[in-house]
Amino acid sequence: MKINIYKLIFLLMSGAIISPANSQNIHFSQYNDSPLMINPAFAGSSRDCYLRLGINYKNQWNKTFVTQSAFADTRIRLGEFKHHDGLGLGGVFFNDKAGDGELKTNYGMAIVAIHKSLNSDKTVFGSLGLGFGLGNLSVNYSKFYFDSQWNGFSFDPDLSNNETFKASSLLYYDLNAGFLMTFIRPEKLRLRIGGSLTDFLGQEYSFMGQKIERSQRYLFHSDMIYILDKKYSISPSVLYSLQNTAYELIAGSNFSVSFEQFRLVTGVWMRIFKDIIPLVGIEYNGYSLNFSYDINVTSKYQAAHLNGGLEFSLIKNFCYSKDLIHTKETVPCTKW
Repeated sequence: MKINIYKLIFLLMSGAIISPANSQNIHFSQYNDSPLMINPAFAGSSRDCYLRLGINYKNQWNKTFVTQSAFADTRIRLGEFKHHDGLGLGGVFFNDKAGDGELKTNYGMAIVAIHKSLNSDKTVFGSLGLGFGLGNLSVNYSKFYFDSQWNGFSFDPDLSNNETFKASSLLYYDLNAGFLMTFIRPEKLRLRIGGSLTDFLGQEYSFMGQKIERSQRYLFHSDMIYILDKKYSISPSVLYSLQNTAYELIAGSNFSVSFEQFRLVTGVWMRIFKDIIPLVGIEYNGYSLNFSYDINVTSKYQAAHLNGGLEFSLIKNFCYSKDLIHTKETVPCTKW
């Protein structure tokens, strides 16, 4: 594989630093641990593992935003196993609650992906994924206060708010697509570059009668595992997302130390111009458990009150036995 990996990583990690993060959407700082929310092409992307299960939780700004997610994906082999071609199937569900009005989102997505080797050395792979999602938005109007509920001394929730609302709950659907390129240097590294587009149907919805279009969201990402030696490895990554005029950039790296029975993970990440995100975790027997905290470092976002967000993820990989894997083409079985 004739490619200057180091120049490519440098451009991806530094060239993207062009703007601050100012979007608010369903997102995790540990985005690598919520892969199906980032790109449907990740479904079944691990060639060494046939099943992956995961959960994620985030409590942001002292429960102003609470997000919970669960996902599962599997890989079905196509042709001879040595070719590593496969069909990926997956599903993801999340629940999100935001603000005093308890704006809730319940969302599920079914995913199918195809993975194909692109060269004779089996060191370059291409993946395409498609996901169909169905969601429900709801709001609790009883949690709001209106000027008509002021009785002269205090707000009285038993008084009529004199408002007429069109709906308190609605359904929506969307279609998501993504691509992924994987490059392998045997026993040394694995590099992935991809992108996805969400909500490209542009469906409209409304609580108040005035239609609002669900804007398309573009995501571009890259991650790598680089094996320094039998004990140490690093895994830098970057994610850039754009939706209308809102954008977000997260970049950083984990550092892993392997022991006889487990692997210790530490990392430092940044939501550029907004948060510093330290991470600590452990990997054992196919399990990966990570904890992180968003430390808000700017007073620009007054609503945050300089608070951040606690987050954790738990992933379990079920992998093939070593005698079924061509070890010279792989890096250690990981959550991705």
